[in-house]
Amino acid sequence: MKFIDIKIRNKLALVMILFAMAIVLAISTLYYYQFQAALKERVFLQLSSVKQLKVTQIKQRLEGLRNSFIERNDLKLREEYGEVLFHGHISKDTVISGYPITFNSSEEVIIKDLSTLDPNGQLTISLQVKEPEGCDVAIVKPNIQSILIERTGLGETGESYLVGSDKLMRTSSRFFPSRNPLNIEVDTRAVRDALDGKAAKNLIDDYRGVSVFSAYELLSVPDIEWVIISEIDEQEALFPLNSLRQNLIVVLIIIVVAIFAVSYELSSQLVRPVLQTEKELSRMARGIFEPVNKSNIGDDEFGHMYEALDRL
Repeated sequence: MKFIDIKIRNKLALVMILFAMAIVLAISTLYYYQFQAALKERVFLQLSSVKQLKVTQIKQRLEGLRNSFIERNDLKLREEYGEVLFHGHISKDTVISGYPITFNSSEEVIIKDLSTLDPNGQLTISLQVKEPEGCDVAIVKPNIQSILIERTGLGETGESYLVGSDKLMRTSSRFFPSRNPLNIEVDTRAVRDALDGKAAKNLIDDYRGVSVFSAYELLSVPDIEWVIISEIDEQEALFPLNSLRQNLIVVLIIIVVAIFAVSYELSSQLVRPVLQTEKELSRMARGIFEPVNKSNIGDDEFGHMYEALDRL
């Protein structure tokens, strides 16, 4: 059936429905994408805040560890900063508890990452400083995991972790807690960007191949090159958006039904005078001339048309 063959009432109803649906759909789409952008910005802001808090806590812990080492306060080292495997003097390159230690003549405290030498992949560092009788050395497993394991603001799928310059994980994964961190390679955009000196936030695929919101940066600690990353799964972060989409679909269906009913009734009222005119003209064509019933006629164009018919 051609559009021109459709009854006027149905044409009017169809045009009004399509026009109203286009407006509603445009407004809904605009609202949806604005909400999506605002939600993503909020997620990135939350991740950045969590990451920055952990950066500050890690730096404070390493600084406290450094100060306790200088003070030779082993008790404080053990109670506040982690497990002390060794603290003593060396005069040449040596191996301590399975960790090769290179004699360092620097008068500043040097921190080195020994994690790759730990059989269990636990985060391990050495601290060295030159002294008159040789070099003071401490091998410590700093309690940094306790900082990263705190997931406030990261939901059910969020996590924060450290990655070394070799792109191997330095702290435990919350998704694979029993695996040796050194057996988990994290060759992601976050790590590559951070090692290039970029601190940013992006939607990327993580080391599991899962799409995540990620905030990352290179931890600016002297002598150590660790990347700190805070992430949350995209699916969880955008759950409110999925809920909104479902609600919008339901509301859109309700609005379409309401528009259909209103449009059909309105078009019927608009077409009624036309049908009445058709009826009167048909009677006139048969030679029947009777006064036009003006009880339901208004003072619009149809009313003027009826008055013209009545004067014939």
